[in-house]
Amino acid sequence: MKSSVIILTRCIAICIAFFYHVELRSQSLVTYYSYSGSINNLSDIVFDAVGNIYANAGDKIVKITPQGVLTTVVTGNFWYRNLVVKNDGTVYYMDDSNWPFVVKKVTADGTISVVASGDIYPQGLVLDTNGNLYFVDQMNWPYRIIKVTPDGTNMILIEGQDIAPYNLTIDASGNIFFVDTYNWPSQIKKLATDGTLSTFVSGNYQPGNLTFDNAGNMFFIDEYNWPQEIKKVTGDGTVSTYLAGNYSPTCLSVDNNGNLYFTDQNNWPGQLLKISTDGTVSNNLSAGYYPESNYNLWSSYYSKNINFDSHGNVFFIDNNNSKIIELLNGPCFTPATPIVRDTSVCTASSITLTASAIGDVDWYDAPFGGNLIQSGPNLFLGPVTTNSTYYVEANYCNLTSPRVVINLTTLALPTASITGTTTGNDYVTLTAQGGATYLWSGGVDVTAATNVFTKSGNYSATVYNAEGCTNVASALVVVNRMGVNRYGSITSNTAEQQDKNGKNGADTKVSKHGKISSTSPVDNMLNYTMYANNSAYAYNANDLDNLTSPAYQTSSGIDMANLLINWTNYGQLTAAGIAVPNGGERFSLVASGYFIPSESGMYTFSSEGDDAVDLFIEGINVVNHYGPHGTNAIGSHTGTIPLQAGVKYTFRARMQENGGGEGLLVYWRKPSETSGWNIDENELSSY
Repeated sequence: MKSSVIILTRCIAICIAFFYHVELRSQSLVTYYSYSGSINNLSDIVFDAVGNIYANAGDKIVKITPQGVLTTVVTGNFWYRNLVVKNDGTVYYMDDSNWPFVVKKVTADGTISVVASGDIYPQGLVLDTNGNLYFVDQMNWPYRIIKVTPDGTNMILIEGQDIAPYNLTIDASGNIFFVDTYNWPSQIKKLATDGTLSTFVSGNYQPGNLTFDNAGNMFFIDEYNWPQEIKKVTGDGTVSTYLAGNYSPTCLSVDNNGNLYFTDQNNWPGQLLKISTDGTVSNNLSAGYYPESNYNLWSSYYSKNINFDSHGNVFFIDNNNSKIIELLNGPCFTPATPIVRDTSVCTASSITLTASAIGDVDWYDAPFGGNLIQSGPNLFLGPVTTNSTYYVEANYCNLTSPRVVINLTTLALPTASITGTTTGNDYVTLTAQGGATYLWSGGVDVTAATNVFTKSGNYSATVYNAEGCTNVASALVVVNRMGVNRYGSITSNTAEQQDKNGKNGADTKVSKHGKISSTSPVDNMLNYTMYANNSAYAYNANDLDNLTSPAYQTSSGIDMANLLINWTNYGQLTAAGIAVPNGGERFSLVASGYFIPSESGMYTFSSEGDDAVDLFIEGINVVNHYGPHGTNAIGSHTGTIPLQAGVKYTFRARMQENGGGEGLLVYWRKPSETSGWNIDENELSSY
């Protein structure tokens, strides 16, 4: 992640509308906002004029109001970067979902439009005080600098010159400054408002992370030598050393009083330090927290992970603790009451209650006093069997909001049943009852109440009532495929079917593959269910549960186990007749059935794939690799579980693909094996 700083302001009048009881604090650390769930790797915190924070959150841009309400501004099948925001809440960003990339904006009312497109590769978006947008276009060499006016007009400011712009920044007069790495050592160039291009700084420097104070002085990190230094450049171009010593500075930022803040990465965790206007360097200001401050000198873009409000309070991101931390320099306000809503949950199900608030969130069992249940924005409960009530408060700089109540109501489950004759020749017809909608684990029509089955197996019907609660009924289906007894007559009595020696066998029967099957038959196949998803990543098992909910199901069936858990391109599935949604993007696959070990002892499983994958044996999450990533080598992610030979265990392997490559690989090692990985289909069955 690449870091830098941009200085915007928040209006105190707006803040007072949401907070009360002003108290003065000085240089103390408080939690401004805690995030979790769908937010990961937060970056780019910037303010609009009324105090809303906007930030990158992986594949979405989020907004946090001064009351602590979090909303998604825009989301899609790409990673957002180059986030800048105007005072009116208009957000500009680069959309890399297709090539060539484009620059888009989303206004406060949610309207999205393209402001720059064509044969461009935009990097380093910045705004001036008049609302003009600038960026570096790295599509061709040498690079260009492009300006977009508020009415959407695109203008090329620099083209065809021997420059390589990085790290655009603009001073208070509208002059553009950038690092030019076309030659070595790098220079800092100035593009004046009249279009004149000049060299502002040259010499034995390797500048990065340019920023200005209110007096027009420039500061930059110089990586030409080690340890790194911070240089100061006055308006006439005079360069001096502002900080030297055993430091590794990143993420420069200057407040309205001229104090320079930076993160020192010379030790772990990084430290937030301040250089006062008299040159004094503070001690660590971020003790106990992990300020996000990685950056890349050679990128056109720095993530803006430190910011200031109008009181000089410093905000920084701590992804290690999933928080936005505030370093108080000015007045402190009692936080507003947390925002919660009453909710319901199906009986015996788990649920996570969420409260949005500025500051730390605490959950209690009483409106006053009582017992502290948990701290943090989320309260996980499960399984829930009775109605319950909880009370939530916010704590911000040692001031506490009133508590707010949240009521949790349990909903009744439907009564599920299956009717019909479970044994038949060639096919079996069954009907599920007790709900408004249905979802079978297999069969010809998985979403109809009445379903037809052409293969033997243990099938289940998930029954949904009007409230969305579910219950499950199961039936063992026997479909006679051989259907010939020793006398040559068709029979539906499975006990009369012939074994491989031509004798009646109740315990050993010949499978459709010509193999003997035991009393726990194995067909070397697995059931599969396919789901179509919107753009998202699964960062945990719950995320993958949501992506594989029945509402997203597109198809199901049965196929060879060695196909369903051993593929690295969706074309392998389509070649076998399996319909993959969205052209091989934004989909999930679940391969399920049973695992019947051939040995007793400790089995080791490896689950690899692109993107998120996990493997459950008898409901136990044996191995997983969540989040966005490619397919690793077999053995990169492993888990162990003790199993007993001949016992039939449930088996469920899942994968989720957002964009790019895709695949699912599940291999294992038996207790007797000390090396190597394999798929033994004789240990897998669809029923």
